[in-house]
Amino acid sequence: MATPLRGEFNFTWSNDGLNYIVPAANLSRDRIYHDDDGFTNDLAASVDLTKNQDHYGLHLRHRMITERDGLLRADEVMAMARVKKPLAESDVDRLDLQLGLGVMLTGPLAGDSIQDGFHRLIRWGRTLNGDLLGQLQNQYEGDVEAAPRVELGAVFTRKISGKDHLYAEASLAHSHGVGATALQAGVGFDHAWRILGGDLQVASELPLRYLHSEEARLTFRGGYPESKWFLQPQGGISYRHGAVKVGFGLVVNIEGSGANSGELSFSYYFGKY
Repeated sequence: MATPLRGEFNFTWSNDGLNYIVPAANLSRDRIYHDDDGFTNDLAASVDLTKNQDHYGLHLRHRMITERDGLLRADEVMAMARVKKPLAESDVDRLDLQLGLGVMLTGPLAGDSIQDGFHRLIRWGRTLNGDLLGQLQNQYEGDVEAAPRVELGAVFTRKISGKDHLYAEASLAHSHGVGATALQAGVGFDHAWRILGGDLQVASELPLRYLHSEEARLTFRGGYPESKWFLQPQGGISYRHGAVKVGFGLVVNIEGSGANSGELSFSYYFGKY
């Protein structure tokens, strides 16, 4: 009998304005938790399919980066096809290899218009003509740049119980001359409870990251570091009932900037799980 295909659709919205939990560092405008600058907004969507023990995915992300105490900005769009295959597996342990190939684009990619439109929708925030709370960053340096992006990683997972997992991971991502090269190694933990017919899960991760900006124009204050090692702790809580899962997470010291970002997520599962 053929193995059924399973899958999930995911959407996430990350924004520094969703953080009212951990005070941030290196901010401007006398803010404590967020200043609507730096790595201010990510929109991401993905479709992941599972066949036997292999996982295949298409992942898209649009990122807005704005200068602190200035008017520079840059947008980043990443589109990746990813595959994860098991290298070794037992009843409690599993080692997966992850490969990704796609494209990275940076430059004027509509971030100013999206941010302006959203601020007008909620009637709060800076705008392109400055009629609400001041002047929104509107100066792009250069045109759109694009390059292939390659990812390579490995994940080791240990099942402590049916609802507890420990994992360790390492990865490298590179797009020559565009965006930022990233090296990461980290450990994580997740635990789930059965509540009201669904699963409540908490997860945490402590990655050590190295970033090297491939473009000088992305290194304005609040943007990518020229070259830096840093810790980027993150964690979250989610609840799944049937085919739907919703969650909230927090990323601390996003891309080594000292700022923190909250993240709302929605997932829909299809196929037999």
